[in-house]
Amino acid sequence: MSISKKGLDPSSIGRGNVEMIFRLIQREGGISRTDIAEKTGLSKTAVSSSVNQLLERDLILEDKHKRYSKVGRKPRILSVNADGRYFISIDIGGTTVKYGIGNLVGDICSTKTIQTPDHWENLFTDITYRVENCGGWSCISPEKISALAIAVPGVVNADGTISYVPNIEGLDRVKLGSELEKTLDLPILLENDVNASVLGEYRERRSNYSNIVFIAVGTGVGGGIIFGGELYRGSLNHAGEVGWFVPSLNEMEGDLVDSKGPLESRISGPDLVKRAKEMLTEYPDDPLSEKAGELNPKLILSKRDKSRISRHLTEDWINEISLLIANITTIIDPELVVIGGGVSKTGGKYIDEIREKVKQNTQTPPEIDLTTLGDDAPLYGGLAVCRHNYSRLLWNSDEGVRG
Repeated sequence: MSISKKGLDPSSIGRGNVEMIFRLIQREGGISRTDIAEKTGLSKTAVSSSVNQLLERDLILEDKHKRYSKVGRKPRILSVNADGRYFISIDIGGTTVKYGIGNLVGDICSTKTIQTPDHWENLFTDITYRVENCGGWSCISPEKISALAIAVPGVVNADGTISYVPNIEGLDRVKLGSELEKTLDLPILLENDVNASVLGEYRERRSNYSNIVFIAVGTGVGGGIIFGGELYRGSLNHAGEVGWFVPSLNEMEGDLVDSKGPLESRISGPDLVKRAKEMLTEYPDDPLSEKAGELNPKLILSKRDKSRISRHLTEDWINEISLLIANITTIIDPELVVIGGGVSKTGGKYIDEIREKVKQNTQTPPEIDLTTLGDDAPLYGGLAVCRHNYSRLLWNSDEGVRG
């Protein structure tokens, strides 16, 4: 291996210091210059240089800390300037696309929801329009937007394409991020929607958990994994694709329908409706027949006490979710499993039954909870992606960083 004789680039050292200190301030929430020097091992001069650059760019604030507990003069505490930058986070769902604008500490300021376009070109046009005219649906002008994160319903490949995308024709054949960058002149960050959801939940609960699994059950079924405080993707970015979990030996010989995994084809919203309609041909006198033309997952999972079909499908849904969580626990041993997605809004009423079944079938059951963020989990996750990457983006933009 050859060794460069040019030595280290001073500017790269400066950039590294700024990034490290900015991340530290983000993580700590409030910290003094002296404490930064102690934690990083940098000289006071190096710390001051980096801090001053962050202050000049309005990325951080410096104020006296009234509750500082150490003996001596109270230092000035550094914290992230929430309004220093803004990001747009987009969640592309099976039925709706939700837009959110958030600040540098990850709070959402405004949202906008539209129906999901059926073709990627229409989606591209709408994203471009909503971003360029974000002042019309929020109080933030486009000039204040520093990056854009998009949660997509599929696997984000290394080349920027998206695999296994339902409902949006052509989206799996384009590099959405790079195409949008040509038009919007913004850094575009793509993430799987359930990965974004688990990042959002982690942001809310990070003080208590470092190993979290998020299971989303809605139009599709997917999972996201935080392991050791980091998002786990797997070797080909397919980690967490729990819709492909095989729930029984019988499913091993089954034919895949619409490229859906075995579990997804049983417990997702559309497949619950499909199974209910199939059972109505066998039990035409079932009370659900009165609502045959308007069946939906909420109706099916809420009629357990009145409908034979509903009881069968509800109990099967509970068992499938419990089996999935029990097996995930055996392999990953998470501290927390979070259940989210549209179907979970009704199915969540059975969470105590799920907890009990998992307890009966694991050595050390995890805590099991419903999402605290609801439909906004992917939006918060997108903001987390922007915030995590922003210090890296600093010197790729016109702002620059001095060495």
